[in-house]
This record gives sequence, structure tokens and C-alpha cells, in this order.
Amino acid sequence: MKRLLRATVVVMGVLLAGGLGAQALLADSQRIATLRWYESANSGMNVPTGSDPCAVAFDGQCIWVAHNFGNTVMKFRASDGAVLGTYPVGRQPRGLVFDGLSIWVSNMMDDTVTRLWARTGSVIGTYPVGHYPSQMAFDGNNIWVGDNGSSKITKLRASDGANLGTFSVTCNPMALVFDGRDLWVLSGSCSSVERIRTSDGTRIGHYPIDPSPWGMAFDGENLWIAHSGGTVTKLRARDGVRLATYTIGGNPRCVVFDGSAVWITKGATNSVVKLRLQDGAVLAESAVGAGPLGIAFDGSFVWIANSNSNTLSKR
Repeated sequence: MKRLLRATVVVMGVLLAGGLGAQALLADSQRIATLRWYESANSGMNVPTGSDPCAVAFDGQCIWVAHNFGNTVMKFRASDGAVLGTYPVGRQPRGLVFDGLSIWVSNMMDDTVTRLWARTGSVIGTYPVGHYPSQMAFDGNNIWVGDNGSSKITKLRASDGANLGTFSVTCNPMALVFDGRDLWVLSGSCSSVERIRTSDGTRIGHYPIDPSPWGMAFDGENLWIAHSGGTVTKLRARDGVRLATYTIGGNPRCVVFDGSAVWITKGATNSVVKLRLQDGAVLAESAVGAGPLGIAFDGSFVWIANSNSNTLSKR
């Protein structure tokens, strides 16, 4: 029960903050940090994982990692990186999302999504979705899945996995983000971002961006989009206006917000960079393992999946 309450605090803090703005999100992030489950943690930790780790998620107490070529997910204790379990899923798991109780895993080569109990790792169910499912988002009630091979998104009811609809987007959905009200879909090949009404899947906005977008995160007010060409776009969520473009180099990939700054993995430099919200200034850059991809925030630290070195870094 303690784990469930802690997990709920994390998820509800993020969801409520999405509608209240950056100040509320920062406050909730600070509340998460004060739980102090990992106060003595080593922020320079690197731990071995399975083959080709590509996605990372935090469940309020533990870190989960999906292995693209291992057909498994692993569960690590956030305090010390200890392995708590390895669980088989479908073929080529590519995305992870936590709903407050369960970990959802997108199985790219099976066209399915698997739901695991976060507490035990046991399988609750496996559900068919569209072609090449990849990144996902949770809107407080439903799981949204980006079907990368069919230019569609699928809506699953989180309580039982029921399919509530499949909706077209412009092209391959590279990333999905919920802002507390609407869903944002990053269409990679079309270099655009689309705003989707979660109640019925209707597209209510379409905004062009620079080429080669890869990852995206929401900071409570703005969207941050990483482009593999070396730039980052800052987009105002309320109206889709582009506020700035920052050059950081290094083949930027995935993005996460930590309550006060944005972190981005950089594949070409095997590093993670921390950007200031106000002006995109680089606050810090840290070396990690080879081929960093997925990234998650645990309330105090960021965790990075290093796909080419089969490791997980804590910074």
C-alpha cells in the first residue's frame, strides 16, 4: 500500500501540474524529492542492463528499462541500482509508461502492448494495437500508443486495456506527451507537432517544426523538442507558437523535465545535457554510456538508457 500511495503521488503530481503551469509542476517535483527514498544515492552510478536498453520509466520507487533486442524489461531499485527483477514481454519492446499502478510496454514487432503490475512484474494483459507500436503517454484515464508503422495512434482504457479507438495523425508518431488537457504527437517524417483532443481523438492543432525531430517533453507551459540535427525547439503549448530554437549539437534524442530544467540525451557525444528553461542555456553536460537514448526523472536524479553499452546511468 505504501508503494501504491507513493506511485499515485508521482502520477497525480505530474497530471495536475500539466494544467496548472510550471510553478505547480515544480512544487510537485519538490514534494516528490522530499520523500527521500534515495537520499544517499550515488548520482554517478552506471549499472549493467540487458541487451540494447532503449526506454526508461519511473514508477514512484523503481526504475524500469526496456530492452529492444532482449524482449524483456528490468526493474531496478532507485536508491542503489540493484536489480529487482527481469520480466519477459513481447518482441522488441520500445516504449514504457506508468499509470500509477502498472507499467505498460509497447512491443514493436508484435503489434501489442503488455501491462505489468509494477509491484510484482506479473503480466496483467497483452493488448493488440496498430503497426509498430513505439512511444506512449498516459492521460490520467487512458494509455495512448503511437503506431509508428501506420501513422496512427491507439487509445486504450487503462483500467482494462479496452481499445477505445484508433486515430490518424500526419505521419509516424515519434513521441507522445500529455499536457494535462490535450495530447501532443510528434510526427517525425513530416516535421510537425499535432495537438489531439483526448476525449475523441480529434486533431485541434498542427504546427510545423524543424526537420528530424526525435523526442519531446512538457515543462508545464512549453514543449521541448529534440532534433537529431543538433537543435532543440521550444514551443508554447497554449497556442503552438515557436518561442526559440537552441543549438546544442551532438545528435539530440530523448527529453525529460525534472521540475526546474530540461535534460536531453545526445547520441553523438555519449552525454546528457541540462538546459535552463528561460533561455535554453546549457547548465551542465555529463558523460554517460555509449548510445544514450531513453531518459526518466525519479524526483531527484535522471536515468539514461545507453543502448550501445548495455548500461543504465544515473546523473
